[in-house]
Amino acid sequence: MAAAGAAVALRGLPSAELLLPRAARVLLPGGSPPSSAAFSKKAAAGATRAVLPAAAAAAGAAFRRAHRRGAATSACPFFQLNSSCAGRPWSSWSSCRATSSQASVAQGPETVLDFWFGAQQRAEDGRLSEEGYLEERGRIWFGGATPTDELAGFEPVVRLAGEGGLQGTGWNTRQGMLAQIILLDQLTREIWRGTADAFRFDERCCELAIEILAADGLDGWETAEAQFLLMPLMHSEVLSDHEQLEAALAVDAAQRRDRGLAPRLQGVGAFAASHQAVIRNFGRYPHRNSVLGRLSTPAELLWVEEAPGWARSQVGQTATAVQQPAVLEGFCDENQQAIVRLISLDCTGTLFEWSASIGELYSRAAARALRAAGFTEAVPDGEAVMAAFGPAFASTLACWPNFGYGKVTGKEFWARVARDAFQACHDAPWAHDDARFTVAFEEIYRTFQTQEAYRLFEDVLPFMHWASRKGYVLACVSNTTDSYRDSILPAMGLSGMIHFGIYSAVEGAEKPGAAFDLLLQRGQTAFLQQQQQQQQPEGLEGGELLLRPDQVLHIGDHWRKDGEGALSHGFHAALVDRSTTTTAAVDGDPSRPGAGKTVVRVSSLLEVRARLEQTGGRWVGLTETL
Repeated sequence: MAAAGAAVALRGLPSAELLLPRAARVLLPGGSPPSSAAFSKKAAAGATRAVLPAAAAAAGAAFRRAHRRGAATSACPFFQLNSSCAGRPWSSWSSCRATSSQASVAQGPETVLDFWFGAQQRAEDGRLSEEGYLEERGRIWFGGATPTDELAGFEPVVRLAGEGGLQGTGWNTRQGMLAQIILLDQLTREIWRGTADAFRFDERCCELAIEILAADGLDGWETAEAQFLLMPLMHSEVLSDHEQLEAALAVDAAQRRDRGLAPRLQGVGAFAASHQAVIRNFGRYPHRNSVLGRLSTPAELLWVEEAPGWARSQVGQTATAVQQPAVLEGFCDENQQAIVRLISLDCTGTLFEWSASIGELYSRAAARALRAAGFTEAVPDGEAVMAAFGPAFASTLACWPNFGYGKVTGKEFWARVARDAFQACHDAPWAHDDARFTVAFEEIYRTFQTQEAYRLFEDVLPFMHWASRKGYVLACVSNTTDSYRDSILPAMGLSGMIHFGIYSAVEGAEKPGAAFDLLLQRGQTAFLQQQQQQQQPEGLEGGELLLRPDQVLHIGDHWRKDGEGALSHGFHAALVDRSTTTTAAVDGDPSRPGAGKTVVRVSSLLEVRARLEQTGGRWVGLTETL
């Protein structure tokens, strides 16, 4: 029986160096690698305790018996090493380590799968026993009884897999790719729980999962195998990965239904839906922000306080709002030079546009409300209302600057605009009657607090999700009322990704002036709070600014309010070409003050993303090349 177990253990096992626990490595004299002479009985016993399942222990027992008889340790494949490794300092042993690792691991992925699913839970035809898996291994992975000593031996194998070093027999098969997913998606979270390394190879895992699904879907996979095959897509912070997961589950359910088979993976579907909802709201998993050094938004902090169990367990500790140091890898070079850290965005014309003309929206809402209330009066059409809207808005803004800041509420401001606009139309006598106008205006105002009145540009969510995932601080700066903060941005699904906003009716400050002063101040405060909750970042002296103007990129659609305003405050500026304000302001008068400054014209927010990715986070001006 022991011999049979040893045979299983020797099939494709990593070399001794891969399997030695850290404690055993320390025992090696002079920091040298574990050559035959270096192994003591104690070290050998410690190594075999770290070697995967019980079958490996059986092989280890055979090795110990051979060791007691004085046999050469090289007789045990666990500890066969490249002879050129002997005597090298540990610090210079990486090339030898990779060579021996690739040679031994290339024998096959069965060891990983046997360790994860249980070697005894497969029939002779290789099929996995679902009940046996849950009984033997499920309680370990889902019940908190993780065998940490055994996991330690896998760390070098995981690193090798992440670097693409698992080549050779079996690793490019379906089962071999599943074994790589287990290594890079599951064992990373077990070995490096609570650190950024736990998520280090997530992108590679998704590539493997998508490749498998593209070839065969979930057809032919046992339920437990399918569950772990899909897990990288659930762990991903990329929304399209979650959509692929949703599609794969739907196809599998349909196939099983057509074949008269019982449904499966229903629990996975519900679990996946809860994960996808988080990504849709925040563009990332907020509970990872602490270990990844990302600054949480207010909405994320609220979510983290009540984070579900799966979120807490993934980090390996109670989810917390404590942040990592403000200097993030990839955001600041060694001299803190011109690496964008904060991206601010205008709202209307940049993030979204009206779903119809303002006049049309006013006309529809008023007609709908008056009919519902039993009134029969005619309502001016959208074109007539739009013609009257401009003068009504201008006169109201002249009377109450900054959308009525300090004088009236946002609702009162818009009520005057609507009343003046309808009263200017000759066929709206009801607008002079308080009762009937109130009925119409309540519906108008309600409409503009919902998604009904707006259309999100297609590039916005992909850009916002990407920026959130990368750890940029995101802000909104807009000349508007408090309804954008309180109603519209939440309705558009954007508020969870925004760290703070500057809204003129709330702050009493507008673009292109004081609103940008507030933007820098709020950005400084955000990074300062982050720094205070952790140790001071290396390289920053006390009192040094954590956010400089040249680390801010503002994106808008208006040349004067967004472009010139940002540049005059020392920020970078991008103008997105998709609204009439962009074209009219820039092309209409190229000699206007500020023309010739480096305001980068972009066709979409995805072009902004591409520029930042290509330059390592630096913003490139018009006269520079990528």
